[in-house]
Amino acid sequence: MNNAQASHLSSADYGYDFVVATTQQGINATMKRFMATLDAPLISRCYKPDPDPDPARRGAKIEVSHDEIMKTAKTDPFDIPDGTPLHEVRDKLNNYQFVEGWRARIGIDKSAIPTMGNIVERTTSMETVQFNMYCKEFQVAGWVWGAEPWDDSIWLNVSQPKTAPWKITRRVNLTQQTVDWKAQGDNVPHDAVKALQNLDKESPESVFTVEPLLLDLTRTELTATRPTLDSLEQNTALYTMLMETFLGP
Repeated sequence: MNNAQASHLSSADYGYDFVVATTQQGINATMKRFMATLDAPLISRCYKPDPDPDPARRGAKIEVSHDEIMKTAKTDPFDIPDGTPLHEVRDKLNNYQFVEGWRARIGIDKSAIPTMGNIVERTTSMETVQFNMYCKEFQVAGWVWGAEPWDDSIWLNVSQPKTAPWKITRRVNLTQQTVDWKAQGDNVPHDAVKALQNLDKESPESVFTVEPLLLDLTRTELTATRPTLDSLEQNTALYTMLMETFLGP
């Protein structure tokens, strides 16, 4: 669709005074601008072996806070250099039994914009889109077990390249909801609010509503596919760790 006139909604049968159209390119330009200025918190997830003696739980892991590890082990696992042999850090972390973890800050670095792909991509369905999530920071740390776990193991500590961020891909559902742009202006882009204010002044007798098309990221049970992790070689320790902990079962 090249313009609003090409839309079936412009037909007089619908009685719409205005038809506003957008494109995938326009959506992604706005999304990238938003993600590049997003001030998101740094989120960390750390794991240690499950102490439950039940044989069925053997090999299972439980989540533990990064603050608790720092307080107990007095060592930040994310500061241990990549490739460090196990015996050099075992005494510091083994008492706490830290296994692996990651930390990430959602967003994108401006330097990555020229080479990165789309954040939102259309699919053959009118009800779903492909959502490509990027993080401004992404770091993974943990043990890589050798043939003899306490002899050959090394430490993995890898961060995504600044200009080539890792991409987490998922097909998500679309949802629509009506927003009161006067009372909920914070949920509508500033330039859109200004345009609506001008229209409201020109035609005070008209009623203008906003029905944003949203990516439904909260209702995971409705997502069409399990997320995948692109940009990384599969069947590697790093890929396996992220699939187990970041993307979840």
